[in-house]
Amino acid sequence: MPIFAYTIWPAREGMGPGNATPEERAAVGAHWNYLVSLNEGGRVKFVGRSDTPPFIGTCVFTAIDQAHADATAGSDPAVKAKVFAMRCQPYSIFFPEPEDREA
Repeated sequence: MPIFAYTIWPAREGMGPGNATPEERAAVGAHWNYLVSLNEGGRVKFVGRSDTPPFIGTCVFTAIDQAHADATAGSDPAVKAKVFAMRCQPYSIFFPEPEDREA
């Protein structure tokens, strides 16, 4: 199945783990639960974020096609709440080599 990545970053300048508003914290909590559900569904390859500014996060996941990937990324609650800006695009993993890659 094709692999995609969606990259997120705070929509509000200067937002970070230590200074989110209550509304932003709620959206980030819902975002985390969304990532957990994608992972439990077997679609996530990996998720991570930077630990220093500028804060960015990346979710690498599988989707049927770009439209499905865009819908997946766009359904992230923090993206929908406009707490995070987002970009979604096709992604290639080189190391470690994916198990489903043809020889």
